[in-house]
Amino acid sequence: MATTPWYTSDKLIDAVKRKISFPISQNTFTEDDILAFANEEMFISQVPAVMQYHEEYFVYRVQVPLVSNISRYSIPDRSIGMKLRDLFWSDSSGNYFEMTRISSDDKAFFQRNIGANQAIHKFYLENNDILLTPSVIGDPTGKLNFFIFLRPNQLVRDERARFFTAFTQDVSLVSNPLAGDKFIIALNTQSNYPSTNEFIAVEASSYSVSSYTSGSESSLVTLSVAHNIPEDVSFTVTISGTGSTYLDGTHYAISRSANTIEVTTPVLASGTGGTVVINNSFVIGASTSASAGSLASSINGANLSNVLVATSNSTIIVTYKDITANFSSDPGGVLDPFSISSLIGFKLNTSYEGLFKLDDNDKNKIDFLQTKPGHRTYAYDVLIKELGTYPGDVHYLKVTKTDLFTYYSNGYNFQPAIANIQIGDYACLANECIIPQIPPDLHNALAERTAARILAAIGDKQGLEISNAKLQEIEMRQGTVLDDRVEGAPQKITARHSLLRYGKMGTRKRT
Repeated sequence: MATTPWYTSDKLIDAVKRKISFPISQNTFTEDDILAFANEEMFISQVPAVMQYHEEYFVYRVQVPLVSNISRYSIPDRSIGMKLRDLFWSDSSGNYFEMTRISSDDKAFFQRNIGANQAIHKFYLENNDILLTPSVIGDPTGKLNFFIFLRPNQLVRDERARFFTAFTQDVSLVSNPLAGDKFIIALNTQSNYPSTNEFIAVEASSYSVSSYTSGSESSLVTLSVAHNIPEDVSFTVTISGTGSTYLDGTHYAISRSANTIEVTTPVLASGTGGTVVINNSFVIGASTSASAGSLASSINGANLSNVLVATSNSTIIVTYKDITANFSSDPGGVLDPFSISSLIGFKLNTSYEGLFKLDDNDKNKIDFLQTKPGHRTYAYDVLIKELGTYPGDVHYLKVTKTDLFTYYSNGYNFQPAIANIQIGDYACLANECIIPQIPPDLHNALAERTAARILAAIGDKQGLEISNAKLQEIEMRQGTVLDDRVEGAPQKITARHSLLRYGKMGTRKRT
């Protein structure tokens, strides 16, 4: 196995044993006990040591829609210390607006003001809730954005994680498609090189050319048999055998009638004969299952990177490696024959049995976790919707796709998108993980702290003194790793409410 700069739980246990020459045959502490010590040290020492530098580690956003006549909202239960990093109201377009915390002693004054539904900007704390004031009234707009310090998950043994080997999504044909209906696969949607691949339903694999005539900038090609693709639907075609060096080749085409297409190259002459093949097309079958098989063959034949399609009756199962891939349809007519599942599937490296279970409240919620640094939580408390096995004994789980949506930008009309989960990331039961959720450079420090706890528990005073001396050295130096995360651009503190600030930036007001 390749060496990594981070510890999993099992590697952490091995590191602790090495540090204290822990005998494998001893019965005082089990390996689960070692993890219990590690978890205690995470929250007693390691997490506070990271947070003290105020470099935005552990920050996570939880967005909560406002509800009519409800002014009390609970701080998310995963927040460290049940505290907030910040709180913003966002309007319907996603723009953030600053909120002001007032003293709870002033709530009597502020509640005398008129109710709020489009000017959410003041709050106070009460126990573990925030209360908006003035009170929210009917039909409020926008959302509350809780920025919390997300509590790291508890370490468990490596065997309690399931790693992702591929993603899947089901697309069913609820009716047989008509000529011109399109199924669309968009790949690399969060990269600099996105691509869109359209697969169009056709009535025949190829068409004979009856005649073609030239225009000033394009050519009109008449087919001997009607293609029946609705007018103005676009696609690409490959034309051959016309005898025209201008027309033979691949062209962008638009349907102009039931049996004519317009291509973007003038032929400079007229003629007859030749063959037209509509690219990335699938032939409509006698049944939905036959059409699904034809579509699957067309997608597989396109050799899309890391995309493979199988069929099950009238459903195609798309397997892919880039979770940002997006599937949609564009019906040429009124009815859409494609039903794209709202669930996204994750193929697992081993069986889910014994770990995840749909009808068990303790085993049907999972966290999606990052393997590589910084070992973040993509989404937590996600409800499993389906568990199953594909042919070849490949186990999978499915969740609602929107449960994995996150924000990549804030501001006018930015829409959430799916978290960029990678192949090799993993899922655990809610509140569990197998990689300490701190910078990997501190994993060795966690092992040292854990070793010291065990040495103290077994009464090894000499070993404890040595370990404590090493911990002092670690604590002196870990600030170099954690502080000033952007050394070339030190953070500048601005007075947001000064007259100079208003003069430069203006104020943001709400109606």
